[in-house]
Amino acid sequence: MALFGSALSTDTQPSCPHRPPCPGCPRFGARGIAPAARCALDELARAYRLPEVSVISAQTAAFRLRARLAIRGRLGSPKLGLFELGTHRVVHIPTCSVQHPLINRVAAVVRRALVDARVTSYSDKAHLGLARYLQGVVERSSQTAQVVLAANCGSLEPLAACFDLIRERLGPELHSLWFNANCGRSNVILGPDFQNYCGPPSVVERFGGAAVHYPPGAFGQSNLKIA
Repeated sequence: MALFGSALSTDTQPSCPHRPPCPGCPRFGARGIAPAARCALDELARAYRLPEVSVISAQTAAFRLRARLAIRGRLGSPKLGLFELGTHRVVHIPTCSVQHPLINRVAAVVRRALVDARVTSYSDKAHLGLARYLQGVVERSSQTAQVVLAANCGSLEPLAACFDLIRERLGPELHSLWFNANCGRSNVILGPDFQNYCGPPSVVERFGGAAVHYPPGAFGQSNLKIA
């Protein structure tokens, strides 16, 4: 019996320029699983007379193939990243080490496109501004990215120039590009409706020979190797 834990660092003293205040990796650099979880597993195994649970771990670097980043900030200076704990203040994470390098590149290209197309970022308090969230998913076989831009508008039209720039600048690294309408006052990241701007309808991953399709609204594990 084995438990697949979170990715572990192989460095003696790992560091991250975004911590703090980025809350994305609360156990960044820690080996094994949390002590409380270890105790709970050991007690469960003893209670049912099972062998000790082994923990299987992997690398920390570049394991995250799926990410959802909030977009906030001023016109001409958007931030793409994660919210500080208990707030809607975004921590900009352009060099996140646990994200696949292509996720970081997508975020950089989208940020520059937002600036050049003069697209406003969403404000939670005012419920104004367009760009709300970015989702990026890397397809392992092609090493291309499915990109979703969620916005506070009902159609792609106000973002057309931005989408043109994203498609042009990502070039062969782009798997597909999608618009998602998210106009509600809530913490929901993606709305139910997706509009395909270009590219295939789904990312395809293979597990044990079976092809599994991930359209942009599907749930998927961020660490496919461990999953």
